[in-house]
Amino acid sequence: IPCVVNGLDIIIFASRDGTRLDAFANSCPHLGSPFDLATVERKPATQQGERSVGDGCVDCIVCPVHRTAFEIQSGDVRGEWCPYPPVLGKVMGLTKPKNKLVKFAVRLKGKNVEVRIATSVKNVRNKEEQAEGMSNIQ
Repeated sequence: IPCVVNGLDIIIFASRDGTRLDAFANSCPHLGSPFDLATVERKPATQQGERSVGDGCVDCIVCPVHRTAFEIQSGDVRGEWCPYPPVLGKVMGLTKPKNKLVKFAVRLKGKNVEVRIATSVKNVRNKEEQAEGMSNIQ
């Protein structure tokens, strides 16, 4: 579900079993594409002990533009960085380093979904503050 919190575009994902919510900046770290049309797919867990379900896979947000997959619980890249379109995607992937999604704390309080915006993007850009996943914003 895309929404705006304090002027910041956010997208909120609910787990398949409905037990958790995760909130991210609604902008792919590669070219800033919104995740409104992103798909959620199961991808193999890359590390042992990772938060996989019985099938050994994790839920991932897949960018609708260049098809990079991001693990929902951590925001980490799963698989190839910018695999699409063929050939051109790999070249475009060189324009920005591989980077995880910007993730925000989220909770359900009664019937309200609350997203904690702990810092401002302006302060992060000015290197006055850090936020998870925001260290490479220029």
